[in-house]
Amino acid sequence: MNRTKIIDAHGHLLTGAQDLDRIAECGIFEQIWLLGLPEELKIAQCLVATTKEMFEVASRYPGLFLPFAYLDFRHPVEQVDRMVEQGIAGFKAIYPPLPYDHESYFPYYERIASYRLPVVFHTGIVTSPPLSERPVGLSYHPANMAPGNLYNLAGAFPDLTAIAAHFSIPWNNELLPAVVRTPNLYVDVSGGMRSRCQQLMKENIDSVASLRGGRTGTLVDKVIFGIDACYGRANYHQDIIDSVTDWNGFWNDVKHCSWSSKIPAIVRDNAAGIIRWAKAGNIQ
Repeated sequence: MNRTKIIDAHGHLLTGAQDLDRIAECGIFEQIWLLGLPEELKIAQCLVATTKEMFEVASRYPGLFLPFAYLDFRHPVEQVDRMVEQGIAGFKAIYPPLPYDHESYFPYYERIASYRLPVVFHTGIVTSPPLSERPVGLSYHPANMAPGNLYNLAGAFPDLTAIAAHFSIPWNNELLPAVVRTPNLYVDVSGGMRSRCQQLMKENIDSVASLRGGRTGTLVDKVIFGIDACYGRANYHQDIIDSVTDWNGFWNDVKHCSWSSKIPAIVRDNAAGIIRWAKAGNIQ
């Protein structure tokens, strides 16, 4: 069983967040990345938190919650500078009107790369709501969020840290060659298809992978832990703790594998390294 405190690199915050003391005091989490979403989006009839609310939560729990702004391709690139001035830790991309690697988005990536900040990209299938419930100007087409798009843009912007969320299921066969070949492309294991992510890890974790600085490692050096749950409601918090318990069962099952000594890298160190690398590039 893993005893290392966890970095949940894929969380969301609901507006009017409650019961956060339970998360802060449970002894499980070292850090939680709060990934922004379109503010008009509803999850289980609850609106997601605004960027302002994420900053307020981060200030109430210093060091625990890190706010990531929603990268809104509907608005000018200057949004990146405004968010950085406010102290954002990174960005979250989802529902792009065009494929992630469309050249019209390159100015956004160039600006983010200049700050060396990470971007968590939703990849794979996404829930497709009725047209009447969709935010205006966004696309739910999965092809726009396919992992091959990240291979192209990560290669174009080596100072951009790109994280492919959800192991890109069902396009993991497209994702894996891209991740192991691209030093600045990572993958997270968040989402509802937990057993499939665990199977993919066992099958591919020893794959040789290119790392930053011309180094060579394995896929275990590119995997980021995440849950993909909403913080701010007591019932969701119990689900989050149950998810961690399930993952601890998996870590226990693989404790005899050759890579089990690097479980702390998956649940904490790889994500922490991304944040350190970003901060090192933003020292004034």
